[in-house]
Amino acid sequence: MTKRMRMRWGWAVVFACIIMMACVPAFAAAKGKPAGKPGAKAKVKPPVLVQAYFPVNSQHKFIKDYLEKYAKAHPKEVSLEFYDTQTPEGRKLWMKTGLTCAGLFINGKTKWDIKRAGGKTETVEFLKRMDIYWTRDDFEAVVKQIVAQSKKQGK
Repeated sequence: MTKRMRMRWGWAVVFACIIMMACVPAFAAAKGKPAGKPGAKAKVKPPVLVQAYFPVNSQHKFIKDYLEKYAKAHPKEVSLEFYDTQTPEGRKLWMKTGLTCAGLFINGKTKWDIKRAGGKTETVEFLKRMDIYWTRDDFEAVVKQIVAQSKKQGK
């Protein structure tokens, strides 16, 4: 490669770097903004985030199936993140939560006060197995409470 060719390549690299430095902040600033037509609405985040940490085995698969089905049926209300604690990645994330068993975080909490019929309040922890320690009705009651509160606050 001649000296002249190296200089041309050098300037080309410098020019490419300048273009990248100018464009990357613009792309970063646009992240999260709606694409397409002006005035288009951004995708609204559901008010309920469920983070489930369970082993996906024969004793727990029904929990995953139920949560996925519920989230799919209520996409404007629930966003689901499911972590299989039998995989290295899932176990690592589970260990960071501080949980000592399987469980659900609903908007960052495992323990919720549920308002029952007649005004009675019951505290439920979404730890361990569904249908033994907590029920589908418990889960759905918490989701409904959060969604109602979100609508009340105008979110």
